[in-house]
Amino acid sequence: MANGEHLALLKQGVNAWNQWKANNPDIRPNLSFATGKGIIIRGAKLSGVDLSRADLSRADLSRADLIGANLSEANFNEAYLSRAELIGADLSGADLSSADLIEANLIGTNLSGAKLNGADLSKANLSGTDLSGAKLIGAKLSGANLSGAKLCQANLSGAHLSGANLKGANLSLTNLSMANLSGALLQKTKAFNTNFNKAILTGVCLEDWHINSGTNLEEVTCEYIYLRSEQKERCPIQGNFEP
Repeated sequence: MANGEHLALLKQGVNAWNQWKANNPDIRPNLSFATGKGIIIRGAKLSGVDLSRADLSRADLSRADLIGANLSEANFNEAYLSRAELIGADLSGADLSSADLIEANLIGTNLSGAKLNGADLSKANLSGTDLSGAKLIGAKLSGANLSGAKLCQANLSGAHLSGANLKGANLSLTNLSMANLSGALLQKTKAFNTNFNKAILTGVCLEDWHINSGTNLEEVTCEYIYLRSEQKERCPIQGNFEP
């Protein structure tokens, strides 16, 4: 359970909290199960803090430092986390539905089993992130960096992934039906038994990608592709594929 003193400090505002954190670098604050719905703590120093199962729905944590924080099963529904630093944080099982994560730094974050339906992760850095089993239905990931990410059995149905970097990502058993992947980099991705049904694949780079007989490419929209990165070796060379 949350430490009462720590929770009271946080509710005093970001300035009081950050000053206390700077004066007590060896203390790992315990805010597990805390209720901070709608709290405004932009730029808060929360690295290493235990916020597991906390309720931070609609809270403003934009530009906050949450590096290495324990955020497992926390509620961030409709929260603002744009440009937040979440490197190595544990967000497994967390609810980030409709959250604003634009340009957030999520390198190496554990988001396995997390709910991200309708979340905005445009231009976010998710390199090496574990998103296995996560729900990202209708999520916005345009221009996001998902290189080396684990997306096994994730649900990205209807997600927006135009221009996303998925180099080396594991998309096995992932649901990408009706997703928009136009211009995405799928170089060296593993897409075994992946569902691309009715997805948009126009302009994707498929250099050295790996699929199998279970990969579903039925009814995809694909006018042309690139066989090498940096938009090299367009296929077909001119025009579009025949319908």
